[in-house]
Amino acid sequence: MKTLLKKTLIGVCVLTVMGVAAYYYQQSHQIKPEDQYRLDEVTLGDIEQTVSANGTLNPVTLVSVGTQVSGIVRKLYVDFNDEVKKDQVLLELDSALFTAQIQQSQGNVRNNQAQVELAMANEQRFRQLYAQEYVSKQELDTAVQVRKS
Repeated sequence: MKTLLKKTLIGVCVLTVMGVAAYYYQQSHQIKPEDQYRLDEVTLGDIEQTVSANGTLNPVTLVSVGTQVSGIVRKLYVDFNDEVKKDQVLLELDSALFTAQIQQSQGNVRNNQAQVELAMANEQRFRQLYAQEYVSKQELDTAVQVRKS
């Protein structure tokens, strides 16, 4: 019985020593509240943060920009990836080609006016010749039709 009591007492002592050792070990490796936070004086400065990642970058919205006319760019007001606003002029086209087209169209109008005047004069001439019976009714009708077209 003495030996049983002795063994129990030694076991309790060993467990107590192990418990105390475990408690001090845990306390020494635990972060103290004052060590958890870094306190510093507040100052004004820039925050720089870089994120590196691999993958595809897609826009939130995709806008198709186009023109109603084509031509040579004379002056460019914005650059790639510049921010633009609604109704902002992006570029200026060379107007030489448009000016040439306008002049050609004006020339075509004058030519068509001259052809109409000629057709009217021919019709008047054929009416006089028909009245004098120098041309047939068919030739007069042809002159009238040419004027109408």
